[in-house]
Amino acid sequence: RASTVITRELIETPTPRPEVREETRGEALPLQLVRRVMVSILLFLPVFLFGNLVVDSIVGEKERKTGEALIAMPIRRSEIIIGKCLSVTATVALQVGVWMILIMAAGFQISNPAGAYLTVVLSSTPIIGLTALISVYAKNYREAGIGITFAYIIAAAYLIVPALAYMAGSSGSLSPMTLTIKLISGVNLNAADLIPPLFSVLILNILFYGLAVRLFSRDDVVFGPRPGILRLMVRP
Repeated sequence: RASTVITRELIETPTPRPEVREETRGEALPLQLVRRVMVSILLFLPVFLFGNLVVDSIVGEKERKTGEALIAMPIRRSEIIIGKCLSVTATVALQVGVWMILIMAAGFQISNPAGAYLTVVLSSTPIIGLTALISVYAKNYREAGIGITFAYIIAAAYLIVPALAYMAGSSGSLSPMTLTIKLISGVNLNAADLIPPLFSVLILNILFYGLAVRLFSRDDVVFGPRPGILRLMVRP
């Protein structure tokens, strides 16, 4: 009888149930980084898509023999190069803005769209300057195409490789794409994040535009016979 009473008490006593909590978590951190890198690469695509505008405006005038009339106008040659590059930069800026709106409309989050936009547009200027430099020295479209292909491979590596290193855990970088990823992610930035990439953009602009203007001011480069690269280095 005692065992019957104990059994009945065990049956009637409510058994405590374990708590089950349902938690909703976002994407894994590696996936978030991959998405931000992909958004950054999409924003930088117009920078490489509009190089043909620079080539056509410089090399095309050489082949069509219309550059002589432009040079004969009362305008400095440096203003011709800078004006051509500024027009392409404006086109790139417009395209980057459109792409950013479409990316955000598709559901991708950009924490600092204004900062990311300005970084991409500023980063396009040395690449456009490099394109102008190659176009000034090239004799025809074929030479310009070959030179720009190799130059863009190096430029893409300069942008993407440090960004991949940042994904792997590296902190600082000279690449503007890394800065863009941080702006997209909403990371708190300090001077070490801003100064190196912006300083590298400034130095590359001075180098590429300075050389492009210097070469465009030489009649032997523009009209021929064009000197070789070694001769230009020895006797600039």
